[in-house]
Amino acid sequence: MLQQLQNKYASRGVVVLGISTDEKASTAARFARQLKITYPLLLDPILMTSESEQKKFGFLGLPTTFIVDRNGIVRKKVIGFTYQDDLESAVRQVLQ
Repeated sequence: MLQQLQNKYASRGVVVLGISTDEKASTAARFARQLKITYPLLLDPILMTSESEQKKFGFLGLPTTFIVDRNGIVRKKVIGFTYQDDLESAVRQVLQ
């Protein structure tokens, strides 16, 4: 779903960044290859093991999705599963 959003809206400046909580970069890379992910996938294994890191970034579970505007302001946060239509609608609102 995120790859499809990246593909569809990249020309309008949308950038998808993933954060993997895997301990090894090779595990995250294998996951990205299997799912044909081409957007950047960052590695932060501490994120889900450190309560202070979780609080700092507002993570309350996985997956957590943030829609951030061009000024770096979080416009929407979704904890848990979301439907593609809902996520795409949030992206379109930020692009207006």
